[in-house]
Amino acid sequence: MTFTDAFATYSAKLHNPMWSISTFATDGSLVVSLWENWFKKGDTPGTLIYSDKLSRWKGNEPGRNEFRRHLEQAQERSATLRIVVAHPDPSQAHQVGNVADESNIKKTFSVRGDWIGSVDFFDGDEYRLLIRHTRGISALNRSPS
Repeated sequence: MTFTDAFATYSAKLHNPMWSISTFATDGSLVVSLWENWFKKGDTPGTLIYSDKLSRWKGNEPGRNEFRRHLEQAQERSATLRIVVAHPDPSQAHQVGNVADESNIKKTFSVRGDWIGSVDFFDGDEYRLLIRHTRGISALNRSPS
């Protein structure tokens, strides 16, 4: 599945597929691409947490700024999050968060229609996304739902 196909699954079109990582779908939900290896199990059964700081990003300033605006809007609107999972090639997974141009990391994409998320915390830099699995969290997998 291509990056743009994954977003299209949620009826979402990226502003710029070269650097966008998030956009709003026609239903008002925020669709965001997140790295598979950054998900952590949540404290509550059936949940995952994805947290990061925008200031940690080494590159993709346009995508980072757009994502910041989208997080602000999603937080204000209490918008639902829809997830596109970016699966880095195992030989390059260590580069996620450590290189300026993550677009050069080999990756595949999948959608998780059974995951529903929300912005749990966002202060303009640090963010925490809470993701619920509608059937309970099991292992991440590469197969689309």
